[in-house]
Amino acid sequence: MGIEMIRLFQRHQSVSKTTRATAVFAGAGNPAFALAFNVGPSLHQGEEQRLSLGATSKIELDTHRLFKANIQPQTGWVAPEEDIAVYVLTEVKRHFVARSNIYTHLDYRVRWCTEGEQYFNTRLNDSFDKQGDVLSGHSPHPLDRNPIKVGEERFFILVNWPDNADQVKYVLMGSSYDA
Repeated sequence: MGIEMIRLFQRHQSVSKTTRATAVFAGAGNPAFALAFNVGPSLHQGEEQRLSLGATSKIELDTHRLFKANIQPQTGWVAPEEDIAVYVLTEVKRHFVARSNIYTHLDYRVRWCTEGEQYFNTRLNDSFDKQGDVLSGHSPHPLDRNPIKVGEERFFILVNWPDNADQVKYVLMGSSYDA
């Protein structure tokens, strides 16, 4: 039994040495990739990033319009695509309000019901008024307002919130709106 333990120990040491050698070789062979992965996101620290979702001419007075975008957050090598959607409303054609159509951590989405003048979720039977405040249901908070900026006949939403502004850069993959 003593000889088997020695062989097992030697094999463990061999695997450990091989693993370390592979890590050193990979690190020495790709220092640029390691540097880009670790330093790249920090170059955008504190940078406000806004994405254009559409033209202001597509938004009619007192009409809720759903704009969708497919964005790709870039945090080093990992870059999964995300879908975001906001309802945009204007009452004076100069002041635009954008509200997220997702209102819980479970990704429940709301839709605008013109007949009841409210946002509604069929899953939990929650409803929200025109300003996004809770009318009825289980939701403990109103719909999130997205910061919006208008320029050059287009509107832009802020995509890097303060809690992740130092580590994420977003790339717009495509956008659309529901008529």
